[in-house]
Amino acid sequence: MTEFTTREREILFYLLTKTEPIQIQEIAEALETSERTIQRERERLAQTVAPFDLTLSYIRGRGLQLSGDERHKRELREALLLSHRQLPSADDRQVELAYRLLQEQGMIKLQALAHAMYIAPSTITQDLERIDEWFRHYALELRRKKGLGAEVLGEEINKRRLIVSLIFTQWDVLTFYRFLQGNIHQLPQLLQSQQTKWVEAINQAYAVLAPLTKQQDLSDRLIMRATLSLAVQTIRMDEFPMVYELKAYPIEVLHHVDTIEQRLPYPLSIAERQWISEELRSFQQGQQETGEELVIRLRVKRLIEQVSLLYGEAFVEDRALEQGLVSHIMSYTKQNIVNPSYVIKQIEREYPRLFDAVKQAAESVFNDQAFADYDLAFWVMHFGAVLSKPLPKTPYRVLVVCSAGLGSSKLLMNRLRQEFTELDQVESSSLFGISRLQLTNYDFVLSTVPLPDISQPHLLVNPILPKEEVDRIRKLLVSLPKSFQSPVRKEASGWLDLTQLEELVKAARQLTESFSIETISSETDGLEEILLEISNGLVNKHVTSSAVQLSAQLLRRHEMSGLGIPGTRLALFHGRDDSIQRGGFFIYELAQPIELLGMDQVIQPVERILVLAAPEKASDQLLHLLSSISGAIIENDEQTHQFEYGDAKQLDRILNRTFRKVIERELDVEEKVNDFS
Repeated sequence: MTEFTTREREILFYLLTKTEPIQIQEIAEALETSERTIQRERERLAQTVAPFDLTLSYIRGRGLQLSGDERHKRELREALLLSHRQLPSADDRQVELAYRLLQEQGMIKLQALAHAMYIAPSTITQDLERIDEWFRHYALELRRKKGLGAEVLGEEINKRRLIVSLIFTQWDVLTFYRFLQGNIHQLPQLLQSQQTKWVEAINQAYAVLAPLTKQQDLSDRLIMRATLSLAVQTIRMDEFPMVYELKAYPIEVLHHVDTIEQRLPYPLSIAERQWISEELRSFQQGQQETGEELVIRLRVKRLIEQVSLLYGEAFVEDRALEQGLVSHIMSYTKQNIVNPSYVIKQIEREYPRLFDAVKQAAESVFNDQAFADYDLAFWVMHFGAVLSKPLPKTPYRVLVVCSAGLGSSKLLMNRLRQEFTELDQVESSSLFGISRLQLTNYDFVLSTVPLPDISQPHLLVNPILPKEEVDRIRKLLVSLPKSFQSPVRKEASGWLDLTQLEELVKAARQLTESFSIETISSETDGLEEILLEISNGLVNKHVTSSAVQLSAQLLRRHEMSGLGIPGTRLALFHGRDDSIQRGGFFIYELAQPIELLGMDQVIQPVERILVLAAPEKASDQLLHLLSSISGAIIENDEQTHQFEYGDAKQLDRILNRTFRKVIERELDVEEKVNDFS
């Protein structure tokens, strides 16, 4: 069997996901290493891939390229996955760095850390920036002082929790079980520097906890966590004392603590009893501890890498995919699944190779946890969403109307550019000057003075733009789906285009007739299942030809930015896809609220899902109408309330008013152009 170093695996894996030459600088940045390292590996890599009938060539000015038949590339992928020689990866190195920092009291020099870990000081500096978030998640501060080093500040209880989570990233339940059976070689590399201490502490902790595990039906992971928590206490209690905080605990937890203390060979302080109480409380609650997110995140990264290798797609570059999978796995429950066998067949039929790749990678990465096929089916949907490439976004264009003078206008425009970098074109006008402008050239209008009835979405704002005004603009901005904007706005010719008007009326009638409010009958709290159920319903309505493709597209939109409308119980899902056969607007009332990411990046409860759908090659008229619906949702508080709670008749009236304005403006624009011609 061919064996590879970790560095070889990383570089080859990255090159296998590319079809064009890649600059060495880009490879170095992606793999968190130096360009010099990549250059040094070039010759050896060329020799490594030669037996697979592949060539690694350097193209001056363009970079490295791995060339050869797809069959041979597939053989290399499989060999990389089967290679059992896995030296520490970048993730493993960062876990070790965090662990070493937690073993120190006070500052430790970066040079000493680099020497102990056999890496360059510059690599230590980069890794410190990447793991800083881990410490913050546990209410710890990673303090760095130039010339002195780094140290971890915070409560000992939080340090211990992070240590347990770090061990979980390196150790699965199966190898832990084998360790308890006497195979000390299963101890992870992370703990090898204190092997004797850890072997003693873990075996003693399990012996103490064994009677409790027989009394309750506990999962393997809970048993493993409790054992590690007690072992961490044994190793750290003398050198790193705990601080007691007054709290109340269930009587069952306190009873377990008494039982454990009686079986320990050393007495416990009140603070140390509290540590055990905190950890054993999960026995009663049966909940995942918060540190599990770190474990899941690192494993998801490995899952994405392996699926990329097996499938041959560069999934690793997609941050939204990683976040979506982490959120899904953290919150997912197997209860209330909607017809799982049907779900599996449906997704497997549309993504057969991808389903196999995800299943194979999951078995390798999550080998201590069993995931059923219907779990994996929804993972496939997340990967499938990446394959459904979103359309290029059209930059927003905004008009600023101000009558208070040039200074006020400039102030507002500068504030807009500071707060909204996505604004591509910001122009200003006086109140009297807007009659000379083609307002359809702008996506929305902001004004410091009241405006007459104009066609485009608009807001009255304070030129200083305080936080509440920024929030209002953000709410307007994100409610205008870029996916429905026409790529080019056509100038009015002065001639009434009856064909265009007929298309506009026809599209308005189609949207009105197809509109409906339905209730999602399933009580699941999984977004993936809800979107698939919605999409299946739209297949029955002949709106789309593929429920899986549409649901993946809608899921993708949410993963990229969050779609909950701030301050409401609504989420606005929108998408254009080649599986969509005709446009439509639909509302779905959920049987129970679901927690979703809002457009302001804050989690919010959602009880109604609004869906705007359009074919990839939709007419300008249809896109204009769909965009007008999204604007109508936040046009005023009363109308927003109707979208939140109104019935079909009430919303029919709003749609009718909205479409009528669009059609009247179309006629009015033509008349005004004709008057001035």
